[in-house]
Parts: sequence; C-alpha cells; structure tokens
Amino acid sequence: MNYTDIGNRIAILRKKKKMTQAQLAEYLSISNKHCSEVERGIAGLSLDRLIRIADLFHVSLDYLIRGYSFDDQARRNLIPVSLQAVLESKEPQMKELLNQYFELLAKILDH
Repeated sequence: MNYTDIGNRIAILRKKKKMTQAQLAEYLSISNKHCSEVERGIAGLSLDRLIRIADLFHVSLDYLIRGYSFDDQARRNLIPVSLQAVLESKEPQMKELLNQYFELLAKILDH
C-alpha cells in the first residue's frame, strides 16, 4: 500500500470540502500530528478510519487506496477485450479500426 498516494488523495478531498486538518483529525479521533503524517504519507490509517473517510467524502475505498473509483473499473469492464487491445495498440491500423468502431456506434445510437 502506497501511503503517499493515499495521503495525497485524502488531502485533496479534504481541501475540496474546505475542511481543515484539525477538523478531519477530530472527525477521525486522531491527533492533528497523525492527520498531517497521514496526508504526507508517513503514517497510515486503520481500515475503520479509511471507511469513515470514504463515507465522509463519498468516494470508494478503491479510490482512496488505488486511485480509481468503482465507476472507472466498471467502465473498463464494459469495454470488450478486443477493443481494449485496440486502445492499447500503437499501430495506425488499429487506431483506424477504433475510429470505424466509434463511427458505427454513433450511427447505431442515432437510430
């Protein structure tokens, strides 16, 4: 587990909510110093506290821990494996196939 990335995400979420470190520390029942260390990636939090943070900021644990949300993963799962290969390909022919796919999809959605 990368504490630095987790701490950065927590700090960003806290600032977006216009919350101080002291307020977050109080909410989590931890010291201001511990809260600062968490945001700097020096210390971690228990699973219970991570869940409280996820609930407070309306994000998933996946987002806090790995950096992506359920929605990101769900979108990846909706892309057919063959299309994923095209997206990852560096070949111009594959990119052209991708363009054709989206043109066909647009036509289907228009009808």
